[in-house]
Amino acid sequence: MEANTQIANDLHLLTAPIRFLFRCVLALLFLLAAPLLYATMPYVCIWADPNSDFSMLALAYLALGPFASAFWLMMVGVVPDVFHAHKESRVFEANHFKGFALMFIGFFGSLSAEGLFLLYLFPKPRYSENTVTNASNWRSWFAGMGIAAFLPVILVLGWRLIKWLSAGRNRCRACRETAGAGNLDKLGLCSYCYDDAINEKDDDPEMEDWIRKVRYEFGERHWASELRRGRLNALKWKRRIQCSR
Repeated sequence: MEANTQIANDLHLLTAPIRFLFRCVLALLFLLAAPLLYATMPYVCIWADPNSDFSMLALAYLALGPFASAFWLMMVGVVPDVFHAHKESRVFEANHFKGFALMFIGFFGSLSAEGLFLLYLFPKPRYSENTVTNASNWRSWFAGMGIAAFLPVILVLGWRLIKWLSAGRNRCRACRETAGAGNLDKLGLCSYCYDDAINEKDDDPEMEDWIRKVRYEFGERHWASELRRGRLNALKWKRRIQCSR
């Protein structure tokens, strides 16, 4: 009996790293799918059984919300930097302080919003024997709590959308760089992109030879693709400029 217990304890100890990794994978999958789960799972449960008390689901909803908010605020804050680094063909250097600060703000911002929502704005609904009333109350509560749980992420995305819409009036339509409304022509091109488009030749053997040299002799396929894309984009805007005259 003692030998069997010892074997079981040894197996439990040996499989501990595997169980830990499995739980980490499950946690990562939950965090990645959290916005979708929060937007669908409560309503599916209410639709399936509108006459139930969803207090336990609400408790899990509240407890896991700050963790999901912290993860997604970090993603929203870091992914654009990764994208810009890739676009500029440079190595992304992670700012660990920024990542930690975003997670901190996301967690406690969500926790504060949930507390304010739950204690003052919309307390958890009580169970009602009226099926329609019960389902309606819980749907409204989960909708509000979903916004509260991801409020830091929503605020950051909303602020970025406002900045993007505001900057769009001053941004070149070709290179997407901010140039100022006074420096754009009637098509929305900056002077650099306008000149580049006008001077681009429909048939340019010298440029085509250079692109082939970059691709096959230098082995820089990405660079060659960028050159090709830039040439095609310039020709596209050249035709638009000619048609607008």
